[in-house]
Amino acid sequence: MNKGTSLAPPSYLMSGPIWIVTRARTIKRMKEMGLVKEIGVSSIELEKNVYSFVVEDRNHPQAEAIYGLLQELFRLMLDEGYVPDKRFILCYIGQD
Repeated sequence: MNKGTSLAPPSYLMSGPIWIVTRARTIKRMKEMGLVKEIGVSSIELEKNVYSFVVEDRNHPQAEAIYGLLQELFRLMLDEGYVPDKRFILCYIGQD
């Protein structure tokens, strides 16, 4: 059972203060039930090696180079006309 989706309503249904209160209640309820939300992990395979990471993971020895490349790719996408859809972002820290 995915504990994160079993208790919380979809994030796209709420925003702002309502979301903050609902999230706090959900976390409290999970603690009362003895549930712990598992951390989401992403993986990528490059040249027969599998790399796994979580959001903002800076532990990889080449993290600086990886994030630098991602920033450059994002800049190129913006230069080509990509416009991010931010309608459903609940907490966007560090950039506009």
